[in-house]
Amino acid sequence: LYYKVSCKFSAVILQYGMWVKLMFTIQLTFHLFCYVVFFKNFKHLEKLYLALSVAFPLLMAGIPFIGDYYRIAGAWCYISSWEGDCATTKLKTGIIEQFVLYYGPATFLLVLAIFIMIVVLLYRAHKY
Repeated sequence: LYYKVSCKFSAVILQYGMWVKLMFTIQLTFHLFCYVVFFKNFKHLEKLYLALSVAFPLLMAGIPFIGDYYRIAGAWCYISSWEGDCATTKLKTGIIEQFVLYYGPATFLLVLAIFIMIVVLLYRAHKY
């Protein structure tokens, strides 16, 4: 029982931490983009950035509790991609949930951040 509780706790912390880092990266990129390109300082939005970076990851970390997907997932605890403790039977909903809840949005948002950085660099290079 103790191991299951600690496993779920570490899985939630892992999922939550990844989303917090991702949200801060995207919001910082957006903020710098607006500041450099449009010369707009959105300092008044910092409280919203902070609230969004804390609240939204809580939602994303809570969704796997609906299907009880936080379990042993290889060497650590995360959203499990197989049924039970054996890796012989794949759990398709677990794999889908991993991609829908993290890998898909993370890839999209990081590519978007890279695109925004390239636009900023090209804008600054063209301006000067």
